[in-house]
Amino acid sequence: MTARHYDERPERREEKPSALRSALTAQRVVALALAALFAAWCAVNSKDVTVDYLVGEGTLPLFVALVVAAFIGLVVGYIAGRRRD
Repeated sequence: MTARHYDERPERREEKPSALRSALTAQRVVALALAALFAAWCAVNSKDVTVDYLVGEGTLPLFVALVVAAFIGLVVGYIAGRRRD
C-alpha cells in the first residue's frame, strides 16, 4: 500500500448529471415543437396583405406583418415597463 499525496486526485470523468441531461433534452424537444408550430403558423398565414405605413404602403405575407407588430409591441412594452421603475 502506497501513501497518496494530498495533491493527487483520482481521475474523474466529467459528465453532466442525468437530471441536467434530461432537462437539456426536454428543452430541445420543446424548442423543436415550438419551431414546428411556428412553421405551421407561417404556412397558414402566408397570404399577402397590404400594409399602410406612415408614408406609402407595401405588400408582405401576413405572418411577417404579425411578427413585426408583435416585436414592436414587445419593445414598446419593455420601454414602458422600465420607465415606471
